[in-house]
Amino acid sequence: MRVTIKTPIIITISLIVLAILIFISLKLLSNQNSFPQTGNETAVYITDGDTFETSLGERIRLLCVDTPEQGKTGYEDSKIFLSTFVLGREVLIEREGLDVYNRTIAWISVKVNEETILVNKAIVDSGYGELFEYNGTNCERMK
Repeated sequence: MRVTIKTPIIITISLIVLAILIFISLKLLSNQNSFPQTGNETAVYITDGDTFETSLGERIRLLCVDTPEQGKTGYEDSKIFLSTFVLGREVLIEREGLDVYNRTIAWISVKVNEETILVNKAIVDSGYGELFEYNGTNCERMK
């Protein structure tokens, strides 16, 4: 009597490969930013001087800006400065992608007395942060 065990092994291997491919596809899709390229949202929480959260739960990291981290000199001042511009206000978000922490990196603009202010630039120009170019980012708007 001849016993063939090739078929069950092939089916098992095929199912494992299929499961791996599905997992990889879902992982790649979950890393995609589901927000539009440009849009208005309300800032509801300030993390630090260069990061905030919107009413939709999106974490925004200001592009081309670096402010002091918690525990460092200037941390509170830069956080307050960002708060005065964005907290509770509708801001224009121009998304450029995601960083390694899955935060949206973006240009942020806000209207103040009919004038549109690029918040990223205002932070650096006011001395609350430094110009921060990374991953070949085009920071021309900061000049």
